[in-house]
Amino acid sequence: LASIAAAQSAALHEWKRPVDIYGTQTFMQDAEPDGIQMTEMRWRWGDDERWADPAFPDEDWKVTDFAFPDGIGMFWTRFRIRTTGGDPESLLARVVVQFNASFDMFWDGHHVARSGLPAPTAEGEVPGAYVVRVEIPDSLRGPGEHDVAFRASAFHVNSSGTETFLQIFPMPRLDLRAYEGEMAVLGALATGMMFTAGLTAFIMWLMAAR
Repeated sequence: LASIAAAQSAALHEWKRPVDIYGTQTFMQDAEPDGIQMTEMRWRWGDDERWADPAFPDEDWKVTDFAFPDGIGMFWTRFRIRTTGGDPESLLARVVVQFNASFDMFWDGHHVARSGLPAPTAEGEVPGAYVVRVEIPDSLRGPGEHDVAFRASAFHVNSSGTETFLQIFPMPRLDLRAYEGEMAVLGALATGMMFTAGLTAFIMWLMAAR
């Protein structure tokens, strides 16, 4: 039965490396480990707790790469991830989620993370962090396919005219220091740019005041 299920999954889904999905649109491509593949994302409007179940059929859901159209209300997205080599318990030790929406994250049907508070109304929604590092429990990191689902809303994003998108990157233990170092560099660059812009504005103000 397991081999039949795997064959059906392979026929229904297109497997790619994360870098082949996201391309050069993210700095995380250089940190991507070997031996990881993901399927296309499937999504739909609405909110139903049954959609966290890996066995729930989602073949009729809409397919996207990693971007979602603007809209009002709750939505879910699902995809699958697997290891093709190496130690799955190390490769899937944690994932870095970049999702400009409020969300609950489920791994093989288990709730593993929350960012902000997704809600069916703008008043009830609480914005979350843009980048979230999620530790995957030991019991959920075995070999084979894993089902990943997000329950989300993005009122605060859509109101600003920004596109809603989701990117997820497996981060093995050995790559964590490199990732955190890169994040620190990006943070320092952003701070430096803000300081330079502020200093430039101050100098221009002084010149205009003379």
